[in-house]
Amino acid sequence: MLGSMDPFTLLNYSKRYQIAVKNYTIGIDKRMHRYGDIACIDANGITVNGKPKADKDSFIHANKFEYTTIDKKTIKMILCQAPLKETTDDMLDMILRHKVTVVVVLVKSEEASEKQRKCTPYFPTEHHTLETPGFTVIRLRNKQLDKYFISETEYQLRSIPSEHKSIYSLYKRIISLRIDDYVAIHCSAGVGRTGILALIIYLIDTINYFPTFDPIERLKCIREHKYLAVQKYNQSVFALVVVFEHFKKQIDDMDADAYDRFLEIAENLYKKEKELEDEAKKKIEEKCQQRHENKNKK
Repeated sequence: MLGSMDPFTLLNYSKRYQIAVKNYTIGIDKRMHRYGDIACIDANGITVNGKPKADKDSFIHANKFEYTTIDKKTIKMILCQAPLKETTDDMLDMILRHKVTVVVVLVKSEEASEKQRKCTPYFPTEHHTLETPGFTVIRLRNKQLDKYFISETEYQLRSIPSEHKSIYSLYKRIISLRIDDYVAIHCSAGVGRTGILALIIYLIDTINYFPTFDPIERLKCIREHKYLAVQKYNQSVFALVVVFEHFKKQIDDMDADAYDRFLEIAENLYKKEKELEDEAKKKIEEKCQQRHENKNKK
């Protein structure tokens, strides 16, 4: 996989994450990570709570991603995991300490439920005030909350949204709010949905900065900042579809049929990958069923 490391090499590039996992495993610290197979590399890592990188309490599963556009503007993003109950204060501290002015939440409301627990709310939802051990978050106006917290519900876990135009609308809204401060983007794991959106923004922002349009190289760059961002091939293709939507007029001027042809190719790819996933899932289920039957025979 592009930009992936073997397990032994990864240990040396994610020491803060490895310490956090170890401390939680042996019971001497709170849990600071959601998934054991999604490491957080030290490069471009975020620190919280006013602690230096060497301090265990400075860790949060988040990375900075910064780049320059052709008009010399510096774009700043933070790509992170959704907070756990134990790390809600760390999330709020990160937002305040690093001057995050736009937060993009790519988690469905049901994923934040007690049943799924893929995200812990860290801003008021049902009530006007949210109390945490270290913060009191007050919702002043519904309009203000709507301005700063953007939620997209069309994403499917480890897959792609059902259609691309709503995500393009989300992109335009983010750009309309974006200033010189950080934009934080998170889903549950911080690499799938988060990676897709970051790739879309990066590709559109820098299409005139580089001499050639090279999505693979741009994806590699993102993964050097957020390890394993964009998990699947169809997610990369989906990002390109949104980029094509942004430049549709220019594409149509060059080739009136190119846009539709690419959409057709993308749809066929989505279907093929879904068929392969369903087939693999079916085989796993059959193996599990076979093991269960063999166990009952004994």
